[in-house]
Amino acid sequence: CWSINPEKRPTAGECRKLISWMPMIAPAPNRTVDEKASRLRHAQLLNKLGQMYRRQADYVSASKCFTEALDIYTNNGNTGGRAMTLHGLADVHRFQGECSKAITLYSEALQIHTDRGDETGRANTIWALAETHRMKHNYDEAAKMYSESLQVYTKTGTDRARAITLRGLAEVHRLRGEYSEAKDLFSQVLPIFTDVGDQMERASTLCCLADVHRIQYEYDEAITLYSEATQILTDFGDKYWRPKALLGLARTHQMQKHHREAIFFYTKASELFAETGESAHATDALENADAIRKTIEKTSEGFSGIVETEKELTNSKCNAVWML
Repeated sequence: CWSINPEKRPTAGECRKLISWMPMIAPAPNRTVDEKASRLRHAQLLNKLGQMYRRQADYVSASKCFTEALDIYTNNGNTGGRAMTLHGLADVHRFQGECSKAITLYSEALQIHTDRGDETGRANTIWALAETHRMKHNYDEAAKMYSESLQVYTKTGTDRARAITLRGLAEVHRLRGEYSEAKDLFSQVLPIFTDVGDQMERASTLCCLADVHRIQYEYDEAITLYSEATQILTDFGDKYWRPKALLGLARTHQMQKHHREAIFFYTKASELFAETGESAHATDALENADAIRKTIEKTSEGFSGIVETEKELTNSKCNAVWML
């Protein structure tokens, strides 16, 4: 934006694409004579604030915002707002791995959308239920729901919505060991996210595709994809996917017996997991780093080499991205 050469500056359209993933709403007016409208406006702002906190992995703050908004919508008989907020609250539980609570809230939201005839709302919630069933390893149910939401998105949804749903189906294929099908779908959706300017979804898809390459021992491809994803996620200040990308890098290096790099990335992933309260994942990553250290402590020369390389990685400019 600050380039001296105007031709190198991004266009307004490009800027809108880059921020399209962000929760946004017009500021509330200073005063309104309609008290009910004022309360509902407050609920809308709370919803957007909750979405922002959820994207920052601040689940406590997100839950507070959604809960307050839900009370307002319920007290004012606003079923559309209530369904939207139930969905947001369910997202908070899903991202924390609390699948049963998420399913209960999504199901309630889905019933409201169905009663109101809101097809887009139904598709969004069915997609979220598919994500939750995938997390619970209910792959048949997940595939069924992804396909159902995809039918609606194909008719009325955006390219982004269709791409996210196709990525979910790709994940089901990956988890079933159907790697060729998974690669094909991941490769299909990447250019869509590029076209719509959604770098966050592009980065998460890069992580998913990298997982497939890692599982198939295609280490160079995996490292390239994880590294690209981590750069994007670091630039956007993401705290949910970035430790997962670092974990992928750690595992890929460990599988190649690159002990020094594996220890470094496991340690960084652990620190980021700890920041977002994911203590179990933080502990697992740190234990993996410690386990690698113990396997090489038999030779003092090898262990001292690990320590020196960790210092080099920490101080190296080319690895500064991992330190952010």
